[in-house]
Amino acid sequence: MLVAIVLEIDLKYGNQFREQERQMQVMQKNTELMQKINANATMDVQALNGFAENKSIRSTYDFLDTIYSGLVAAHKRKVSVRTYFIEQGKACRLKETLRNFVAQIQSRLPAGQSIQTKELLTLDSINSKGQKISWEDYYFGHVTLPLARKRLSRIKGEMVLLELENRR
Repeated sequence: MLVAIVLEIDLKYGNQFREQERQMQVMQKNTELMQKINANATMDVQALNGFAENKSIRSTYDFLDTIYSGLVAAHKRKVSVRTYFIEQGKACRLKETLRNFVAQIQSRLPAGQSIQTKELLTLDSINSKGQKISWEDYYFGHVTLPLARKRLSRIKGEMVLLELENRR
């Protein structure tokens, strides 16, 4: 009888102990994972802080932010995306600014080495259904506000990736 009571107590508290031990292991793994994430985030923040030490590259990021906030403000005033980008000439200025940005990145590379631009940073005319359409009209001519905002965010993301990939 005494042995049965001891086994029952051992089983009850043993299971609790094993569960606590398992929870401690899970917490330790989560802590290690968070430390890795924090270390990577710190590296990313440091990389971004080191970003754009070149003033013209920094101004490109600032210009993109200005266009983004201007787009939202224009939408509140009931100005269409096409009017804001195409008719007011913002898309042409954006294209020229991006062209200068790509040239700045290219100038950092050794002679003979060239960069691969991503989709939205390829600023040439686009062939669509057998006809050439300007970059500006293709990406911003007939889009809604959410899509225009998404494209601006993607452009900025592609700029950051391009700069990270070609850092010297």
